[in-house]
Amino acid sequence: MPSGHHKLRDAEPVEEEGVPTYVATVTLTGSHARPVYSVSLNRPFLATGCGDNSVMVFRNTPPNELDFSRDLDFTALGREIDAHENDVNSVAWCPVQSDILATAGDDGKIKLWKIIDMM
Repeated sequence: MPSGHHKLRDAEPVEEEGVPTYVATVTLTGSHARPVYSVSLNRPFLATGCGDNSVMVFRNTPPNELDFSRDLDFTALGREIDAHENDVNSVAWCPVQSDILATAGDDGKIKLWKIIDMM
């Protein structure tokens, strides 16, 4: 299991002559060896699916505070290294049971994971 904290920082918004412009407000780096293809937020948890076949779960510290006016601190809680036989293309938290995470990968499989002991 990975350890340590990961800092997320705000970025300054970009203004373009009356046209809404979207920019990344936070960036989380250094956790995956290959590209991240999917992210799903379920306060205070953040799940990622990656081209390294893994799924990771992070926790916002302190929990339930997503205040984008300050640095955000996420702690890696766990990694399933071989979540799929190939790239993990999608992760999504269950909307009715918050401890269930669904993943889909290039191996053609959909998996449901019960997240235990992360609170």
